This record gives sequence, structure tokens and C-alpha cells, in this order.
Amino acid sequence: MKRIIWFLAIPAVLLNACKDPWEERFNGDILTTRTVWEILDSNGDYGDFVLLLQQTGLDTVLQRNTVFSVYVPERNSLAALADLSPEEIKPILSFHVANSIIYSSDVLESVPVKTIGGKQIFLERKDGEIVLNQDTRLLKGDIRAVNGVVNEIEKVLEIRPNIAEIIENEETFSYIAGFLEEGTEVFFDEQNSLPIGIDSIGRTIYDSLWVTTNDFFSENADIGSEDGSFTIFLAEDILLDTSRNGIYKEGYLATLPRFIIEGIYTEDDLPGELISVSGQKLSLTPGIYGFYRYASNGIAYKLASLEGINIPLSVTWEFTDVSDFDSIRGSRTTDYLPYYDQLQEIRVMEIDGGFSEFAYEIKSGALNRDYLKIGTESGTDADIEFDLPEIIASKYRLTINAVIRAADGALFDAYLNDKLVTAGVNLNGGIYQFEKIELGTVELKEATGNVFRIEIDGSSALKTKCYIDYLLFEPIN
Repeated sequence: MKRIIWFLAIPAVLLNACKDPWEERFNGDILTTRTVWEILDSNGDYGDFVLLLQQTGLDTVLQRNTVFSVYVPERNSLAALADLSPEEIKPILSFHVANSIIYSSDVLESVPVKTIGGKQIFLERKDGEIVLNQDTRLLKGDIRAVNGVVNEIEKVLEIRPNIAEIIENEETFSYIAGFLEEGTEVFFDEQNSLPIGIDSIGRTIYDSLWVTTNDFFSENADIGSEDGSFTIFLAEDILLDTSRNGIYKEGYLATLPRFIIEGIYTEDDLPGELISVSGQKLSLTPGIYGFYRYASNGIAYKLASLEGINIPLSVTWEFTDVSDFDSIRGSRTTDYLPYYDQLQEIRVMEIDGGFSEFAYEIKSGALNRDYLKIGTESGTDADIEFDLPEIIASKYRLTINAVIRAADGALFDAYLNDKLVTAGVNLNGGIYQFEKIELGTVELKEATGNVFRIEIDGSSALKTKCYIDYLLFEPIN
């Protein structure tokens, strides 16, 4: 997958909104006149940290006329950087400096802090302590300067990828990565690129700026940005491949925004009914997901199962031996043999709601009847398409026999090649009310590409069930 590069503007100043910085320039009872850099440079306990700042050139950044919050790791933890080059150390140290003033005494819940390295860190209060990125304690906070604050923390902070980078870089999520890549576009930004010369045939040469956009990020959730925070529930490739022979794969990807929540929800906040970035409710039961990892812009969970989650299904229903089915009826001996139960593919394009059942089953009884059984949950609106087999054009007619049961109302319309053939099968009774549908003599005009579609409007139904008994293609003269 192509690497997505985001151009981020770092705000110059973000002051604490609750307090006047001038009134907060006290260290104990003494008014401080020192800058953040002067506090760092004058404290011998910070000597190793200051030396690394000087080696990477970040000391000049901290001497600029702006505000800073600095998080100084405990001296012994800096030994982990001993074998790294200044180029490798610089982004790590940049993860410990922010262009804003954040007082630990003001932190009551999870607070995102944008660092000068472009990544976020999160501060939160747990059991009376301030914790950074869920695993690093604040040892001493709010050492105040005239232009910011210095804090001491117990260890070096780990640079974390954001959610999009996790998906992009881990092969186990290649299906999601491929889906996101489909909406990615890279284009040359001529307006913001600098002209640096003319080539031999008079064309302008640019110091080129290329910009990457992504439709999914702009329309749903920018999980590649460091300016927001999200909670996401990820499905691994193996889960999408193996869950009921892959019938959830396309539906999960198509409804991925349903599995993204704005904000950070820890395991203590879950399970519960959450509102996703698509505006729809997401309800997950315990055991169906587990913590995966923290990201620089949120938290990722991994789904352990897709059963019981409202996901559109992609179903293939193929039969190759019609002699196996006792529901065949009306057989005729002609030059054009009839087709029975020869559904090549079934596609479910869910609009809203969900399915409680969607499976082929053999009903017990004298005839050993076969059915495609479709059960919907309350409030389901769905389109179900059936690809019909190849036939001889204008030589067959289609009959479908279906038994439909509904509670509290459901509307079924049937289309053949986008032409309405049965309308208004409207049930408004109890749960045991049945309706049989036969389309009768619908002539097929095309030899290939015929599609039969059922639209289910169950927005007012508690439950609906549809048993498709057979599709009969009869030869006509």
C-alpha cells in the first residue's frame, strides 16, 4: 500500500484556557523568571537529556520565543537511546516536547497533547496519578517557567503509529488497507510548489509538492490524522476469510465507518451502545472483541468474531446437480430443459438493519423440501439480488415460490432486471401470518445477465422471515 503522507500545521501557541499564564509563573512561593530552556540547562539531573537535545539541534528550538511543555524522562531510562544516532534520537525527543502549556494539575480526564514531532500523547488521571500514554507515570509536574512548564516522567515515551499506519504496516489487516487505498489519490500541487528553473525546452522545473488525499478519511473519519482521536474495531484477514466462508468480508469493509467511534473508549467504557462516525449505533457484547494496541491518535480493538454484529452479508449459493432437490415440479420433456434452483449468486446489499438468519437449509418432511431461509431483525431495510443462470432468450419464463411471515408489518417488492414484477406484498398481522408469492409468466428477454431482486422494507416489523422455495424456469414455445 502506498504510504499516505499528511501535511500538518502545528499551532504556534496553545495556552491554558482556564488560567492566566502570567499569574502561574510561580515555583512555590517564588516568582520565576527563567525560561523552559534555562530550567533544563541549569538542572544537573537533566544533564543527559540536555546533551541529547544539543546533539540533535532541538536545543535551538527550545530557545525560541514561544511556549513549551517538556516531558523529561528519568535519567536511567535514557540509556535505551545510547546506541542510536542523532538522526534516530531526534524524532524520539520531539515526542517529549509540545508547543502548548499543559498543567498536570488541570488534567481530569484523557487529554490529547500534540507534540512538535507531529504525534500526539495522551495525559490522564488514574488513581490520583497522572499517566502518559497509558503506561508512563508523571514523577514531578508543573515546574513552571515564564514560557511554559517542565515535567519529569519515569521513562522514555514510545513513538506510536496512528491507526492508519497500524493498518497500513501490518499484513494481518491487508484487506482493510487495500480498501482504504482504493480511495487514495496523489496529485501535484502546482500552486504551492516552488519554481526553481527552466528545462532545455522551456518548461518550468518545480521543487515539487505532492499532496495525498483519501476519500474515506475526508468523508468518514481521518484515522491518519494526529488532530483527532478514535476508537476502532479491526477485523483481521483470517477472520474475514473464515467467518462462515467469507460472507462477512465485503459487508464489513463496506460498513467500516460503523466500527469507528470518535474519541477514546477504554475497556472500562466498553461494552455499551456507541454512536459510530457513520451516525449509527454499534453494540458489541463482551468476548466478541479484545484490546489490540494503543495508537498515537486513539485505541484499536481486534474483533474475535463477526457473529451477531449488524454486517451485510455476501452469499454465494450454487447448485450443480438439480437431481438432488425434491422441490422440482412441473418438469417437461422438451428441447429446452427447465432450470430449477439454479441460483448462481446471491448478493445482499444491506441498507439498514440486520439479518438474524441467512442460510440454505433442508426442511424435514416427506418431500425433504429445500429452502433459502432469510430472517431479518427489527427495522431491516435490505436489497437482495439473485444472479440467474444463463438461459435461451425469450424461451423461458420465471416463477418464484416464496413463503413470507412477518410481525407488525413488512413490505416486499420483487424486480426482474429492474422491472417491478410484484409489488405491495404488505403484511400487517401477527407472527403466524403467511403470504405465498408466485410471479407466474415473466418472460426472460436476455440470455445472460438476468437479475432477480427482492426489496424488503421491514422498518416497522419486529421480525420477518422469507422462505424461498424454488425458482422455476419453464420453457415456452
